[in-house]
Amino acid sequence: MKQFRLTHALLVATVFALVPAASGDTLTYSDNFEASTLNSFWAVNQQLGTVSLSTNQNHTPSGSQSVEFAPSSTSGQHDMSLTHTFSTETQGDYTVWFYDSGEAYSDQTYYNFLALVDSATGDIASVGNMDFDPSCYAAGLYTPSASFGPNASCGPYPQLTTTDTARTVGWHEFEIDDSATSLIISIDGTQVLDVAGNYSFDSVTLHTFGPENSTTPTYWDDFNAVTTSAVPEPSSVVPLTIFLGSIILRRKTWGIGNPSR
Repeated sequence: MKQFRLTHALLVATVFALVPAASGDTLTYSDNFEASTLNSFWAVNQQLGTVSLSTNQNHTPSGSQSVEFAPSSTSGQHDMSLTHTFSTETQGDYTVWFYDSGEAYSDQTYYNFLALVDSATGDIASVGNMDFDPSCYAAGLYTPSASFGPNASCGPYPQLTTTDTARTVGWHEFEIDDSATSLIISIDGTQVLDVAGNYSFDSVTLHTFGPENSTTPTYWDDFNAVTTSAVPEPSSVVPLTIFLGSIILRRKTWGIGNPSR
């Protein structure tokens, strides 16, 4: 039983830019992690682990690197992330490639998510994997008033966020497409969740965390976001809810976490 404790010569061209589109309010950001250092676009969190560029895995065509989240111990609450906070509420299309090592359930794989967070409303959209489920990926939208997920009957402990997309070793594409009319989550180009509504977010995170005993690294590559500013619906302002805390505190209602563990 596991206690939860609150405690993603010239090198191959690296595309890393915020590029205004013709409309003036659309920004495109891409990072294939082929530079010599992490760009300051990202805020780095390294709790019981390190976040660094690595040649151990690579997804970029003709590239050699990805970003590695490497646990540094076999105990404690690990929490590693790259986060960007936007200057305003945004909507857009976010994609990233995640390397699934196929780590066995007995080795306690970590939670790994591409997540969008709205610090004003507490809304969280995410796609990735649960630490307790070696079988299927997860996707969901949490709001203080309602939670949405595929609710698939898959894996050892099906949750609201469980999808019917099988986990396999190798690179997988996670995507969250957020517009003024809907929020759509896809895995490897296949839609797994479609929620009608006007949602917006002020940060995007590549996140690996959990109280696991494994030191197997996580790899992320080829992040891309095309965003536009959004005017959110009126709401009361609440303190920023850290993604990790939200998952742990709300795992039963949101379907994140195994109630029996």
